This record gives sequence, C-alpha cells and structure tokens, in this order.
Amino acid sequence: MTLGDENLTETSRFWNLLLFGSLIMLFAEVMASASSIWFVDPFRLIITFPLYLGHSLFYYNLAKRTHRFEIRMLYFWGMYYALYEAPITKVLFAGYFNQDPILGLVAGIAVFEFVTLVFYWHPIQSFIIPVLFFEWFAVQSNSEEWLRIPESHRKYLLNTRKTRIFLLFQLLFFTSLLPLVSQFNVVLVVASFGGNVLLIYLSKRMATRGGKTISTDALLLGKKGFSLLVLYLILLYSVLGAFLRKEAWPITWQPYLIIVLAIALITLVIWKKGRKESTSRQGQELSASSILSSKRINQFFLGIILFSALYSLIPPLGWVIAIVSFLLIPLIGLGVLARILWDIR
Repeated sequence: MTLGDENLTETSRFWNLLLFGSLIMLFAEVMASASSIWFVDPFRLIITFPLYLGHSLFYYNLAKRTHRFEIRMLYFWGMYYALYEAPITKVLFAGYFNQDPILGLVAGIAVFEFVTLVFYWHPIQSFIIPVLFFEWFAVQSNSEEWLRIPESHRKYLLNTRKTRIFLLFQLLFFTSLLPLVSQFNVVLVVASFGGNVLLIYLSKRMATRGGKTISTDALLLGKKGFSLLVLYLILLYSVLGAFLRKEAWPITWQPYLIIVLAIALITLVIWKKGRKESTSRQGQELSASSILSSKRINQFFLGIILFSALYSLIPPLGWVIAIVSFLLIPLIGLGVLARILWDIR
C-alpha cells in the first residue's frame, strides 16, 4: 500500500481530480483568455475540461511510469501536450480561431503560435504549474506527502524569493489577457476568475472533508483507467481532428514533417536525458516558514481576482500590460527552452 491510499475513496478521488482540473483550467485557459466562465458553459464542460484534464493525466502518468518526472522532463512532456494544437485545434497550422497567423506561416507552421504554445504556454501554464499547485495542496493537507514529491519539485513549493517573484509575475501579467479579450467587461472577468478560484477552494474543501487528505495518488491511474484514458484521447483526436476546423488541415507535406520531427526530438531528449529522481526523506521536517504558507497562496488567488478587476476598470493600463504579456510569452518560452537544453547538455 502506498502513502495515502487509505484515505483515497472514489469520492475523494473525484474531488482531487476536480481540484487538479480546476487548477489546469485557471492557469491554462482562463489566464489565456481562451475560456471565461467555462464552469457554466456546456461545451467547455463536455469538451475543453476533459481535454485538458485527460492530457494532463496522460502525460503525468507517462512521466511517473517512465521515471522521468523531474521538472525539466515535465517541460518536455508538456511540449508533447502542446502538439494537440496541431491535429485538434489546428492552431499550429492556421493560427488562433477567427484570425490569421500572427507572423504568418513558415513551412506551413504558424511560427508565433508554435513558439508561444509549444515552448511556453502548455509546458508551463497547462502542465507544470497545475502539478506544482496540486502538490502544494497535497502537502498542506498531509505533510507526509512531502516524501512523495521529487526533489526537483520541492524547491518550487518553498517560500523563496524566486517563487514569490514567479507568483507576482503571474499576477502582474497573466491576469491582463482576459480583460483585453472581454473588452474590459469587469463583471465577466471577475465572474470568470472568481468562479474558477471558488471552484478550486470548493474542491479542496470537499477533498479534505471527513478527515480525508489531498493525495498525488489520486492522479495515478491503474491499467484499466489508463487504457480507458487512451481510448478517450483516440476518440477525441479522431472526432475533433475530422470535424473541428477541418478546412485548416495543411495541403502540403512540410508542416506534417515538422510536427513529426518535433515529436522525434522531444522523445529523444526525454529518453536520453531523463533520469530517475530521488524522493529521499531529506527535508522531511518542514518548518512553518519553509513551504509557501496558506496565507500567501490565499493572497495569490485573491490577487488574481483583484488584478484582473483592476485591469478591467482601467482599460489603458490593462491594454498595455496585456500587449506586453502577449509579446513576452514566446520570448520567455525560447529562454526557458534554451536554459533547460543548456542544463541537460
């Protein structure tokens, strides 16, 4: 029996998964302005939420099963994740919905969108950040969960200057995109961020009700569960690939070759540079100041609502910050990729 199994009923697993999925939707979709009040939108609940949760669970379990779960490897698993934007949404081929590719096409690939989504957004916002936040919630509910978390993850859960700066960066920049896209509709913006944050805390409350704890075990699938997830993803890719923006499929061979080469290179890095990481008992005793406090995380989630409201109420400020954010994302992605490749060379 693994740590936490005794607390993991089907009901508590459901709330754990809803917590994880709500974190994903906040950082991946709402901050990107791709979804607003998704939790009351039938299409988002039926298609978007399962799509994100399914991909995250799939790559999380692959990373665990292959013992390539360190943060740098999660980045490359997240690059796999991002490539769904080719066959499903066709964004990597044709740009974002209802607009042309921002910098045009290079060999049939929307280059700005590719760099933005594959090098930063999905690896970091859609995958790594939700995993780290879920791990934080797990440790807060049961300090023994610290022993299950790989050493490369632990430093991002600590109350360090770098972690606080990163949280501030999220507040300053990524709360500005939805106000811009919603034309600074403060009611919609606050309802979107506030509703998502409320769902996170509701899931957390329900997952810990009756002495239960939040556990990373909840994200691990058995053979049957993993097989069902694979079947779901095959169905998802088949149906949406065939019917969603079907006119956006490239008619030349170059973009398909680029996607295949990207998959091959990512695979090569994961298998050649990945390593089994320690989850030693070192650092088992956590002092009150070592891990990010509940107060600081509560302030962060409240800050998301307040900053988004501020940008909605002061449109010129929101517009400037949103444009800066939009331009920063691909540059940060290139920088993160370069740094990781340098580290694993």
